[in-house]
Amino acid sequence: MILLKELKIKNLKNYYNMIRFTIYPRLIASDNTKNNPYIEDYIRALEKDNKAKVINLPHKNSITNIIFPKNWGDVFIFNWAESIPSYTYGYFQWQSMLMISLIFIIKLCNRKIIWMLHNKNPHQRGNEHITKYMMNLLAHKSTLIITHAQEGVELIKEKYPFAVNKVHFIDHPTKKRLPNHIIPYNKKTYDLIIWGNISKYKGVTDFLEFLSTNNIKKYKICIIGKCSSPELTKYIESFISKNVEYIPKEISFEELGYYIAQSNFVLTPYLSESILSSGTLMDSLSYGAKVIGPNSGSFIDYAKNDDIKVYTFHSFEDIPIIIDNFGKEEISLEKYYTFLEKKSWSHFAEYLLKYFEKDI
Repeated sequence: MILLKELKIKNLKNYYNMIRFTIYPRLIASDNTKNNPYIEDYIRALEKDNKAKVINLPHKNSITNIIFPKNWGDVFIFNWAESIPSYTYGYFQWQSMLMISLIFIIKLCNRKIIWMLHNKNPHQRGNEHITKYMMNLLAHKSTLIITHAQEGVELIKEKYPFAVNKVHFIDHPTKKRLPNHIIPYNKKTYDLIIWGNISKYKGVTDFLEFLSTNNIKKYKICIIGKCSSPELTKYIESFISKNVEYIPKEISFEELGYYIAQSNFVLTPYLSESILSSGTLMDSLSYGAKVIGPNSGSFIDYAKNDDIKVYTFHSFEDIPIIIDNFGKEEISLEKYYTFLEKKSWSHFAEYLLKYFEKDI
């Protein structure tokens, strides 16, 4: 009985010594779509060693979730908050006003802010002046700024020099999902796969138009993912041929592993100048993929790493050249394993907490 009481006291002490976090956004998954796994992986990593606790539960509205003080931790982690002004509801949308007000209030209440800088700008254009204000506000009010690309550090130095001492680079974390063996390049089904939810800004239709305009038909391509609108689905379907296959649905990570194993490259055809880090890049590497992506953000960082196979393009004209020149290159499972071991979620949480404790 005494031992049980002592254990309860010890557990209570551990609980109150934890750093309490509020994380944005934390959404309840809908019936039709899956949530980005980044947030839940983030939470699991923070809580793994009982040094931290995320106190806000998933909610159908990510901002409503965090406005009530009962959901306030000691530290707020904001992901993609600067994208709120580009959402659907226009200049006077309540989400933007609410988020801006919340940032001021939580700082008055002596809460800390970690700003996760994922992109140079929101992917979707709209209300740029409010977006600019929001990013400037986050740069001013944050205790810590974390970016997954070296270019993000340079962006802070250039646009927000007053915040340069707050910014730190930590690699975008991922998992190890490597296959036991690699299928030889000449026995693979596809030259390219493009996977993930499909929106206009992701460049999928632009790339298909480029292939069609230039009559490039020698590559076998598989596109996997749900479109943001029925019109976009219909447009992509108009490009289907014996060389272009389209699977219009979300697939499991197990299925994704099969398709990546059957393809020489994963292509991320973004032409957007907003890209800093990419979950698609890191998830693809976790399966041992060779990746082609834009000359931007973390794609630049990993193209310099000889242990993995990442190739960057400046324009779509570069992509056929990359396929032809590097299609026969094989990966080293051992080198990929070493790379992924250093990019684990555990490593991410360790570095995040180290920087936070140092900077407070």
